[in-house]
Amino acid sequence: NFPCSGELRYAERADVDHLVATLRSYHYLSVEQARSRRGLLPAIIKFFHVNKLGPLQIHPKNVAIQRAIEVLHTHPEAKWSNDPGSYVYLECCGSSPQPKKRLRNGGEGSYFGRNVRGGGMHLIRVSATLVVDVLTRLRYLTSDGTLSEAMQLFFSRNSKSLKNIGMQTMSDVTASRLHSIFANQEQHQNWKVARSDKQVREKLHSLKILRNVSASEATVKRSMLSYFEQQGRHLPTTMGYAT
Repeated sequence: NFPCSGELRYAERADVDHLVATLRSYHYLSVEQARSRRGLLPAIIKFFHVNKLGPLQIHPKNVAIQRAIEVLHTHPEAKWSNDPGSYVYLECCGSSPQPKKRLRNGGEGSYFGRNVRGGGMHLIRVSATLVVDVLTRLRYLTSDGTLSEAMQLFFSRNSKSLKNIGMQTMSDVTASRLHSIFANQEQHQNWKVARSDKQVREKLHSLKILRNVSASEATVKRSMLSYFEQQGRHLPTTMGYAT
């Protein structure tokens, strides 16, 4: 049984089975996903979006499960739209909370919190610009950066997950392969975002090179280049901000 918020009721197993079977019949879940119940939340989110069912609370995820069950009960004879396969559910994974916060939040709250800190969860349309769209959401691709730089940074931060699906070295990372991974409906699209620039800003501010820690990225980049010049190192001005 699945605990469901509001009154913290429990969804009956038969209701959950019916929900899974419905999502499977309309291709929101694969056979394996339906069997393991993995990918249930992304499937519900896409189901609501494609069928224009309105806003959906997704945390705790049991609320979304209960809401989907209620929709099926309310419209037992409805004919739903199939999953067009043109959307992917992206989770932008930020840093882990401090130990005390981790203990206080715990479980799903901690996982949800990391995604919120990373920039949230997004439905992204699968298109020719999918790789650019995803890497921009994950903050690897900035307005002054190149796709090549962004892919290198993405690999360095997500190498463990990428190696598990066949990308062993940076030379394996191409735009076409990333497109295939990002477009894969059965791939858990939870990726670490680019590192925060908070410490860089604070360091430059403490050295009186950066006047305001809330300065624009362009100003921070100029300050970084100035700092490295003072150290006798000259970085290319064409280097992207995230790099």
